[in-house]
Amino acid sequence: MKKKHLMITTLLSPVIFLPSALVAYQHSNWDFNQYKSYNNNGEAGENEKSKIFDPRNSGNPNYYFIPKVRNQGNEGICWAFGTVSVAEINILKKQLYRSQDNLDLSELNIAYNTLNRDNNQDKFHNTDFDVFSAPNWKEQGFSSFKAAISLMQWNKLKWETADDYQNNNNLSDYILKDVIFVDHNKANYREEMKKLIVQNGAVSYSFATPRDARIWFYNSENFKNLSGPGHVATVVGWDDTIPKEKFGPGTTQNGGWIVKNSWDNDYADKGYFYISYDTVPHDVFAVEMTQRDSYHYENNYYYDGSYNDLNGANYKEAAVSFQAKAGTNDLDEKLKAINVGIKGENVEIEVSVYKQESKEASPYLLKLGNELTSKTQKFELGGLRTIDLDREIDLEQGQWFTIVAKVKSNNGYLAFSAEEDWQYDFSYIQKDNQWVNSQKAYNGAVARIKAFTTSNYKPISSVKDFSLDLKYADVSLKDYKYRASQQFDKNIVQIKYKNETLIENVDYTLSYQEFFDNEDGYYRQDENVGYNKVTIKGIGKYSGENMTFLTIKRGTEHRYNWDNKIYVNSNVASTSDLKLEDGWKVDSAQSINNGENTISISYHGFDEKFYLSNSTTLTVVKNSTGKVEPEFKIAKTLSPKLQSSFFTPSYTNYQNKYKTYDQPIRKINELKVENNPQKTNTIVESISKQEFWLPITIGIAALGGILVKVFSMFKK
Repeated sequence: MKKKHLMITTLLSPVIFLPSALVAYQHSNWDFNQYKSYNNNGEAGENEKSKIFDPRNSGNPNYYFIPKVRNQGNEGICWAFGTVSVAEINILKKQLYRSQDNLDLSELNIAYNTLNRDNNQDKFHNTDFDVFSAPNWKEQGFSSFKAAISLMQWNKLKWETADDYQNNNNLSDYILKDVIFVDHNKANYREEMKKLIVQNGAVSYSFATPRDARIWFYNSENFKNLSGPGHVATVVGWDDTIPKEKFGPGTTQNGGWIVKNSWDNDYADKGYFYISYDTVPHDVFAVEMTQRDSYHYENNYYYDGSYNDLNGANYKEAAVSFQAKAGTNDLDEKLKAINVGIKGENVEIEVSVYKQESKEASPYLLKLGNELTSKTQKFELGGLRTIDLDREIDLEQGQWFTIVAKVKSNNGYLAFSAEEDWQYDFSYIQKDNQWVNSQKAYNGAVARIKAFTTSNYKPISSVKDFSLDLKYADVSLKDYKYRASQQFDKNIVQIKYKNETLIENVDYTLSYQEFFDNEDGYYRQDENVGYNKVTIKGIGKYSGENMTFLTIKRGTEHRYNWDNKIYVNSNVASTSDLKLEDGWKVDSAQSINNGENTISISYHGFDEKFYLSNSTTLTVVKNSTGKVEPEFKIAKTLSPKLQSSFFTPSYTNYQNKYKTYDQPIRKINELKVENNPQKTNTIVESISKQEFWLPITIGIAALGGILVKVFSMFKK
């Protein structure tokens, strides 16, 4: 697909983050060359109530958790250095790594892979097509908080190497558990920052700064009339006793933050400087890291591939559904925790887990199954917060499960990513007392709800031979979409089993079901108008089933059929003799001669809104031997087992959202198929139930496989 190129500066506040080389000279009004060495005088301490908390002091509890100062050089990626810095400090504080001198994670990797996302970022393929690029990623500024949102995908925290930063072959075992956001508009934000510094080791801090920012003591309030870049650095401590005069005239209060910078250790106070409490911060957050292993978490399911939050989505309840994909013949998968994007403070949130029937899986509508567990937890601060379940939930391979997150307190909302016109995700909100797709219901909203699982070895007694069951196959797509009435590559679905690429009609078959949305209001050319459920069945040496879903975009041209061609016999003398499908009309009458005839037709019906144009040209081929569409009389196969006059579509509960390519059918012998009748599904002669489902193939063509419609049948 065509990637979206991002104009990064449009995503930011007026603060733009520039490299250190552009902020290299010193303001001349004040003498900041000397920094008085304050002695603690008993004021230093180990908690947020202390007047001085300085990790450079060997008596401070965070002394051994601060890595050496780094140098971003001429690259405009201070935001990546700030994000890595808070992660490394927390890793050391939690003793996930022992040496502060040797821990070195790649800032370039985070910078590149945050702004350049390809379709190899998600091993479960849930976000393969949430892709974008920024060609000038080194020169453009960005938001450190958005980088942390991206880091929650667990695919871009790798060890530092000289050149190998654009791929993720050398990922570390450290993963993000929580991003804890501090709202700088709150009156008590300073106390919250101090608490996080003590508990988590550091906070990331963005602030406006002029070009003459190589100073020891800084107060942005003194530079309001100067234009300049912005910067991201890491707050590791504070000193309430620094006299306000040190920060220049106009400073209103004593004290400031101790800040670890990314301009090497020859800058200011061995790489550190001091920011007045008067300075207004932005994007203030801390992180909680953990380790990727079977004891903590191993697998991450999510749909929010975008780092952009959707503003205005003030919903208190949302849901997502996932298909379990991490199990193997030897490994069981277990759901351990749920991560939820939360906006607000002192938010009480409930998460519930449901088992969902595979046949009910749909990105349009959600039907909750049996509840498996639930848990309620309160968070003082918002962000991306993880709730560890009280008990692990067993997930069978291929099983669908649903997570519902609900804010129970009056304050607070759920967070959503902005993904309008992207791939349809299984993300839902409540509307008219039913769960509907959140992207369609509200401007592309995708709930920031993630599922963390582990894979554990099965007991030997429970291991069965499912080695060739396609529920264990890796199913991916070459593209996630096609346009209504568009023919696409039949190899759009790609299936691998233990890294071996399988072959359609040799190892598996595909069947397709299209579902169109019946709502009004399609205006944009790339708007999603439906989805296609693809069922994969193993054949030959393979068994079992799997599934995937395609997104249907608004069609450019409404075609009569896939090749806009029909075949008629000698009885058709003019266009008035043609019996076109419902909704199609001939624009102007004309005679039909032997051979090929081109006529203009147009369509008027409920689904005309799915197309930019509903006019097309149709080729009518007269007297072409053997080309007239055959009538396939299923009654010959089924009689006398079935009552042929009862032939009811089973998808009426979708309120006409299911589109088929045949005329309404009342009798079995009225059914016409568009392909070779031999492809019609085999009907078992022995029918034991009074009512059963009959799948009938009704089309192939553009779908590159068969299109199946299901009917309800009754025995005589």
